[in-house]
Amino acid sequence: MVTIDRLLTVERTTDQERERWLTQQDAVPTWRLRAEAVEVRLSRDRDDLDRFNPAER
Repeated sequence: MVTIDRLLTVERTTDQERERWLTQQDAVPTWRLRAEAVEVRLSRDRDDLDRFNPAER
């Protein structure tokens, strides 16, 4: 009986971990897109800074 309870606990924990992992994987593309957008914005800001203040760089 103890073995069955232990097995059920392990399966439940495994399912919870799998669900957590899947949720995180769903968020990865969103974070990647956000990071790419920030990189583009930073690049534009650097270009603007270079254009307006070429001696400071």
